[in-house]
Amino acid sequence: ATIAAEGKDGLADGLELVWKIKEHEPLHTIPMIFLIPLTADFDFAAVRQMGVNIHVGKPVYTSSLFDAVVTALFEDEFGYRNETKTGENALLPSPAPGQPAGSARILVAEDNRINQIVVRDILGQAGFECQIVGNGQLAVETLSQPHEFSAVLMDCQMPEMDGFEATKTIRTQEMARKAAGEKASHIPIIALTANATKGDEEKCLDAGMDAYCSKPIDPKKLIDTIESFLGRRAN
Repeated sequence: ATIAAEGKDGLADGLELVWKIKEHEPLHTIPMIFLIPLTADFDFAAVRQMGVNIHVGKPVYTSSLFDAVVTALFEDEFGYRNETKTGENALLPSPAPGQPAGSARILVAEDNRINQIVVRDILGQAGFECQIVGNGQLAVETLSQPHEFSAVLMDCQMPEMDGFEATKTIRTQEMARKAAGEKASHIPIIALTANATKGDEEKCLDAGMDAYCSKPIDPKKLIDTIESFLGRRAN
């Protein structure tokens, strides 16, 4: 379980609530998420010393809240801290002996480090390699270069450029290459989103994505969705 703390009378009241929760023995070890207006003057390093695990800016969106809960619950296990989000690329090692050899290499665009680890491990268990980038802009830049990716897993909410804008840009680049007479395959883009309503699915498809998987990720559904596109990429 986690606790989301916010004072009704502002930041100071919220910090007082944090103190009271941490002083209460049955609750002091429960991960805590602090909700704070983006305009607030906020020293998270100092508040972290009070026992707050992570903060989320208001207004709160489903995706950012989901990432915060995942981070608060698993940060100790993965040695992760909210201040250390990564935009670096990471190549998943080859499958372990006994695993099927993957025929696909997957580009993963995801800014939350723990979600990166989860997706990387799911793909690895299925025998795929993956390359991870931390935002949509890096995904666009990666696909602008010669590549051998068979599909893209695209988080919808990311810094620099979100998944919707990144997908639109990728599709525009594909059309431009085709117009120039270059080889330009339609690469399958699968959305990863904490939003799972009909309207969200339509937004993903309207942006040019081919499918979407909701968070928390169902490993079987994710792999089944990826494999449904393999071998039938449009030219």
